[in-house]
Amino acid sequence: MVQAAIAACHALAPSYAGTNWDAVICWYDVLLALRDNPVARLNRAVAVAEPQLAHLRRRLAELPG
Repeated sequence: MVQAAIAACHALAPSYAGTNWDAVICWYDVLLALRDNPVARLNRAVAVAEPQLAHLRRRLAELPG
């Protein structure tokens, strides 16, 4: 069920950039409380980093050349 909720956050987002990362992180917290495993930890880390990575991608795209 929790994994389905995470998938729904992605599926219902209007775009990748429009993903509600806070909700995804919260669902990963629930998943880790129920069943801690390295894959869920990695996926949560990616969800935490994604907003910063998106900002960096935008800044890089603005650079000349």
